[in-house]
Amino acid sequence: MHLPRLLSLSAVAGVLALLLTSFNSQAQGEQQLALIQLPLPPLATPSQAPTLEQVESTPAAQTAKQVQARKGDVLETVLKRAGVDVNTIYALAQADRQKLLTRFRPGDDFAVTFDDAGRPIEIMRHLNRTTRIVAQQERGRWQIRKVSLPVDIHIASATGTISDSLYLSGKRAGLSDKIIMNLADLYQWDIDFARQLRPGDTFKVLYEQRYLNGELIGDGRIIAAEIHTSGKTYRAFLLTDKQNETIGYYDEKGRNLRKAFMRNPVDHVRITSRFTRKRWHPIHKKWKAHRGVDYGGKTGTPVRATGNGKVIFKGWKGGYGRVVFLQHGRKYTTVYAHLSRFGRIKQGGYVKQGQVIGYIGSTGWATGPHLHYEFRINGHHVDPLTVRFPDAGPMPKAYRAQFKQRAQHLLAALKRLDADTQLAANFE
Repeated sequence: MHLPRLLSLSAVAGVLALLLTSFNSQAQGEQQLALIQLPLPPLATPSQAPTLEQVESTPAAQTAKQVQARKGDVLETVLKRAGVDVNTIYALAQADRQKLLTRFRPGDDFAVTFDDAGRPIEIMRHLNRTTRIVAQQERGRWQIRKVSLPVDIHIASATGTISDSLYLSGKRAGLSDKIIMNLADLYQWDIDFARQLRPGDTFKVLYEQRYLNGELIGDGRIIAAEIHTSGKTYRAFLLTDKQNETIGYYDEKGRNLRKAFMRNPVDHVRITSRFTRKRWHPIHKKWKAHRGVDYGGKTGTPVRATGNGKVIFKGWKGGYGRVVFLQHGRKYTTVYAHLSRFGRIKQGGYVKQGQVIGYIGSTGWATGPHLHYEFRINGHHVDPLTVRFPDAGPMPKAYRAQFKQRAQHLLAALKRLDADTQLAANFE
């Protein structure tokens, strides 16, 4: 078992280089790994936004009151409980054009600061531990903005060997639920985690950990990852823009990990019948081609669109029973049959990849609850489990040169995570 570790200063030279070369424009503020803080993108707030000290402190002459939003509350009812007058509430609602204050959920905390005369001078809504919505009086008008508290980013690593499921193996390696799920999401187009992984398969991960005032508050993004399964190695590298915002994940050759189609339309169910040119039909009692894949599961299991597309048919169709046909551009069609009921879709409308379009059932020619799924290219049936999917989109040209260099450093960093190299002790 290999617990996640913050990379030691002597062991992070390779990983440091990958972030230093990520973008030439980010050369300022040297990015260090492990126990050295990474620079953060500038706060997207005006220069006059309150500092952390201003947000968290209240002068002695002022008073503050905190209230919590309840079910059925609107801004007026919440702020009235805090002692805010109706005129101020109206002025706030007029100033809140982006609905930063007025759109909230039950349980959200509000803090109102009053001056020594009892007039509200600041109203704050806590979004989470690092983000606040702050309303302040400026030149007689309320100004409302989002304020982010400074968060330090460290880089952690973990390696592991599959002995059962990705989830259990990831937990033994010390990974959080968030990182394990993000890892599965990265590879959902290429790896069938429920059926493809085998004991002995391995994984490596470099990922962010977020600290506030020296306290770990949670994991961030995956920086780089590698999974070896079925004799093949799958790698993923994060690509960001100049503001450190995520563009996507790509392999070492710059190919987009995201594909135009997901491999499976349902989660965590078994395959009961595969694509074949000859199969004994359980109802017709004769040999017939099976031009799709059957997924067995409980009635009511959600079925998701494997790609963005248009609903060209929704209804009852012979042996298919309740079925949905989706058209994806000019070449591709997917079919989802034997549904118990439909999702919130309409014929002629459009759906997004991952959207629930129906639920597993046993309508039509079916001996039990399952989904019959077909994938067609130019009208011809192909095996959904083996067909090579097109990428969702190529890497933007402006980032290709930088990414090539970045990927080389990230790949070197992943190689240093091999268990037999003893990264921390033997890096040099």
